Amino acid sequence: MATLTLRIDEEIRNEIEALARGRGATVSDFVRSALDEYLGREGSEGRASGPQSLTLVERQLLSTQHEILARLRQEGDPEREYHFQVSEVLASGFSGEYIRFFRNYDPELPVRECRLVWRILDMFRVVQSSYERLDDAAKLEIGEHANGVLTFRGFDFNDEREARLGAYTKYVVGDGRWREQADAIEREGGNSHFPVLPTYQRMLVAFDPIWEKRVRDSSLSFEDRMYLDVEELAAIYAASLYSRT
Repeated sequence: MATLTLRIDEEIRNEIEALARGRGATVSDFVRSALDEYLGREGSEGRASGPQSLTLVERQLLSTQHEILARLRQEGDPEREYHFQVSEVLASGFSGEYIRFFRNYDPELPVRECRLVWRILDMFRVVQSSYERLDDAAKLEIGEHANGVLTFRGFDFNDEREARLGAYTKYVVGDGRWREQADAIEREGGNSHFPVLPTYQRMLVAFDPIWEKRVRDSSLSFEDRMYLDVEELAAIYAASLYSRT
């Protein structure tokens, strides 16, 4: 295995160490995992395995919270005993038991992935509204399957990465953002049932420069800047298709 030496400032190093400690990993393992994710080589993470270590302050806060939750329960309530048990484990620092209380938590969805969802939803907000304004002849000019391609279809919940993106999409749409996709989420729970992320990413490559140019075009009215024309939609549609070369 090759060795890579990287110089970073102390603040970034401290942040990395804190994140690694929170995931129960060494700094090397954490950085290696982050690089794998960035390069699209991440493996199956499954559920969070639980931290191998917590700071004294983290243990004190969590232990106190669980003790309070326990005392709010009635005698004989299984939840009361559970919270007292967690409080004891944390107060005593029995690190081997941490996994029992963290295993039902998903690993964090990186900010990079959240931003990818935002970009995809922003793109479809523009693309769908632009497509809906066209007459039938213009729609046909774009392509035979343009309606399906230029409509947000959710994510494939059979794919681990897409399932995580899909779950986050359901959250932000349910939170009142990108409300125009509420129907897509209600349909099949936002499950496309086939991989769509590569298609969305190809579309983004075409959409980003088109959109940037349009919003900067001072010759257009504000309203006209918000909608793409037939040629621009056709370019995004064409980008969605797999290359045959």
